[in-house]
Amino acid sequence: MSYFEPRESMRSAFGDDDHRILEVLAARYVGANSPVPFAIRPFSVNGIMQTGEGLYDMDMAVRLPQAKSGDYAYIFGKVWSDDEREIDVIVEPLGPVRVYVREELLYQSTAVDEMKPDARAVMPLCLHRGWNPLLIEARRTEAGFGCRFGAEEAKVRILQVQAPFTGREGHGGWAYAGPVQAPRFGGQHAFPDPLGGEEATGLTWLPRVEWTEEEKRLDNCERLFGMKAREARIGADAGARAEGSAGGSASAAASFGAAAGAGAIAGGGAGTNVGAGGSPEADAGAGNGGGTRVGSGTGSEGGIGALGWTRLDLPPASDHPLVLEGRAAGKSVVWLDGRVVAKLPAGGVFRVSVPRPPANPQLLVYSLISESESGDESEGESDGEGRGWGFELQAYSGTQPLKLLLPVPVQGCASPWLYAGPLSPGISIVPEIACRPSALFPCAGENEGGSAPAFTAWRPDLPDTYIRFFYENAMLSSKWTSGSATNFGRWDYPLGVTMYGLLRTSRELGRPDLLRYALEHIRSCTDLYEYALWDKERYGFPGVNHQLVLIRMLDNCGSFGSAMLEAARMTEEQGGGKQQFLRIADMIAEFMLQRLERRPDGAFFRECPGEYSADTMWADDLYMSVPFLIRYAEAAGKPEALDEAARQCLLFNSYLFMEQEGVMSHVFDFKYGKPTRVPWGRGNGWVLFTLSELLEKLPEGHADRGELVRMYRQLCKGITALQSASGLWHQVLNRPDAYEEASCTAMFVYALARGVRFGWIEPELRHSYAATAMKGWRGLTEQAMDRRGNVHGVCSGSRYSFIPDYYMYDLRTVVNDNHGIGIMMLAGVEICRLQEQVKREGEANGKDQVNGVIGAAEVSG
Repeated sequence: MSYFEPRESMRSAFGDDDHRILEVLAARYVGANSPVPFAIRPFSVNGIMQTGEGLYDMDMAVRLPQAKSGDYAYIFGKVWSDDEREIDVIVEPLGPVRVYVREELLYQSTAVDEMKPDARAVMPLCLHRGWNPLLIEARRTEAGFGCRFGAEEAKVRILQVQAPFTGREGHGGWAYAGPVQAPRFGGQHAFPDPLGGEEATGLTWLPRVEWTEEEKRLDNCERLFGMKAREARIGADAGARAEGSAGGSASAAASFGAAAGAGAIAGGGAGTNVGAGGSPEADAGAGNGGGTRVGSGTGSEGGIGALGWTRLDLPPASDHPLVLEGRAAGKSVVWLDGRVVAKLPAGGVFRVSVPRPPANPQLLVYSLISESESGDESEGESDGEGRGWGFELQAYSGTQPLKLLLPVPVQGCASPWLYAGPLSPGISIVPEIACRPSALFPCAGENEGGSAPAFTAWRPDLPDTYIRFFYENAMLSSKWTSGSATNFGRWDYPLGVTMYGLLRTSRELGRPDLLRYALEHIRSCTDLYEYALWDKERYGFPGVNHQLVLIRMLDNCGSFGSAMLEAARMTEEQGGGKQQFLRIADMIAEFMLQRLERRPDGAFFRECPGEYSADTMWADDLYMSVPFLIRYAEAAGKPEALDEAARQCLLFNSYLFMEQEGVMSHVFDFKYGKPTRVPWGRGNGWVLFTLSELLEKLPEGHADRGELVRMYRQLCKGITALQSASGLWHQVLNRPDAYEEASCTAMFVYALARGVRFGWIEPELRHSYAATAMKGWRGLTEQAMDRRGNVHGVCSGSRYSFIPDYYMYDLRTVVNDNHGIGIMMLAGVEICRLQEQVKREGEANGKDQVNGVIGAAEVSG
């Protein structure tokens, strides 16, 4: 199979310059996957939430209890897609429901659906490039009102819905309206415009996104967090449908906001820092790094507080002093770039002149609801008693008013302030830790709905609305492909191999920029781990880190977790910390070693009750577990994890190895008590790849080492015998009529080269296996990699079957599929190292060993 003209290949462009080939592979991947961060959007806690399965819970009987039998309600949203994308969606009707996509009917419930309590329909949803409006019509009957709707396997095939209408632009979630007595949209009626104004629909849409006039007159913290604001909300929620107002917020100049940042959680209790990682110990040093504690001397004993956070838009070089002035309605502290510039012991007006900070400095304000005196003297001018709860602040360069900016890019947020509160009494504020958008703060008092959450997050000056992080980059389709959008920031198993490939390539080429890129991707996930756990508990389903937070199988954690620990090892060598990585690794290890389902003999398998893959063992799962356990044993000093890795390899071999063929079955199906006996190429690649990782770290004296070396040699023998004339291996290894597949070839090249380098191959076979690896690499550079760095011939993600036709005809190849890019780089690294070793041995023996091996590879081809 030819994917491009020979002159377009890597081999034609760069010959045997394997370092240049690695550079091109890495550059294409990094260039095509720009480091686009998670989106930050306002989200109403009164909006449509998700279930633990990821379905949007649209039980309108709960949201619109005043609806009468026969009334209608509408739920409206929009989904962006960077490419044509198909996913399977689920509808669980609670009553009569119609689902429209781009004004076309996707689903209409039947009488059986409406009356059956556990009714569930699954259907393909085709998303076009651009906006895809989704409209759901629900009608109330005695059986129910509404539905649950969302993506099947929602943590993998993510469906992020954004609010419609101009007044909600940038907000996450759905809008809903009703009840109405007659149909308003769909069928014979016009559809609402998702990019227009909601007032044109003639309905009032919820959740509300504008304060009432009474609420606007309150001080900002009182409006957001105070008892008066809660009392105002009671009437506001009841009157919102009559107002029909949407959008808008309090004046930017008159509101103080607070926001906090990546991965930080605030500790609680007197004298506790607002610190990262959920524990005061995690950032014990942060409080000594210039952060001011809201404790003794700053009024923390005064009671419940709130934070406001913004940035100043400073003009370029100017000789004018920076002046801050405003009013505080209670005891307050103001920080500028982490330095206290004003303390107000009793509230009042203030004016301070401060040295000019660097460009766009951050302002942080802490306000207490209590008006008790602490005895502190104001560091600026102050007079008058505080009233209510809140602040006003304006900044000047000389006499020129300065613009205030959002401290972080929040979509759809007009006010430049973010807020956090009500905060527990006695916390200590460390600005450089608090001023991160994902910070979580100990929460005081009751939140919406009367609950008392342990932590709260940053929010804009909007009713019942908080900021949330959303992963909105490349999304997987039903066929496991991700399209052209950037994959940056996603935690999944193919990208774990990709990050591992980039880490090894950065070292091989001496390219710290590649290391930085891989670390940024990994840390974009790990820095938000604690936040994502909180986000799941708060909203029912996380907006980011879906697979990390919702671990249910090895695919969700092992591969990327292994890359994370490799990154920790490399950064530790450079003096970097690894504590956050190890905290997550401890959680993954606990899942694997304590909670993962096992057969009676201890072998990992997939229980998956009710699913097609119930009671199966997959060859893939060796790579999804063993490399992580190897690195965890080393990083955490727990050799029992390494013992478990060795044990699993031998157990899998006992179930999956096919003696006559000399290769592995892809799956053992315990429902039928037998292996599928289909030697899928990449399934075998995962096994040999894994063995090469294990044997490198397993001590020579380990009890299982001898048997594992035999397993490795046995599998190498079977695999090398099946290499095609081109150097590539077939999608189904023992079927010459199957197409030649690149990812399994790269895995075999990687593992064989390592076997030669580390001496696991029998001495008499070293030269032959080295030639086989070189031949495989040559085939890849000639037939699977073009000169622009694109990778061809990689089959998409697989399910399983007892017949080879599924693998040969249903699983087709995808250009730049994530299953093949990282392993292609890893194979190249190992070929470079193999050639270096062969060259050194040749120099020692006075022979040109490299050309001899290359020549053998060419002859065998």
